[in-house]
Amino acid sequence: MSILNATPRYQRSESREPVSAPVTTPLIEWHQPGEDLWVGKIDLDHAGMIEAVGDRFVVTDWKNERVDVCATLDEAKRTLEPAARVSARVEADRAAERHQWIASSTVALSLVAAATIGSWVITSI
Repeated sequence: MSILNATPRYQRSESREPVSAPVTTPLIEWHQPGEDLWVGKIDLDHAGMIEAVGDRFVVTDWKNERVDVCATLDEAKRTLEPAARVSARVEADRAAERHQWIASSTVALSLVAAATIGSWVITSI
């Protein structure tokens, strides 16, 4: 059988091997240089830092901007994971779009109301 006549893999009825479990190696490697301080790296790049302040954990990103304040260390570590950052950014973008839509709708309704009132005033004179 030549390659041109071969049945594509997705059309074969042969059983497939089970999908392996996801890799559980953490993406961010954490170091604790101080008692209340954790520093994360992704490969050789600085991912961010977590500082314990009282009973909370303050998370700063690689640009040294405050990202979140978390109740647990594990939650704080997950905050810096890229998937969590993307999710937060998407939610912020959606919120901004909702605010813009509400503002645009308010302006449009105001213009319609003004035009309606204006035409009512003109016809009543």
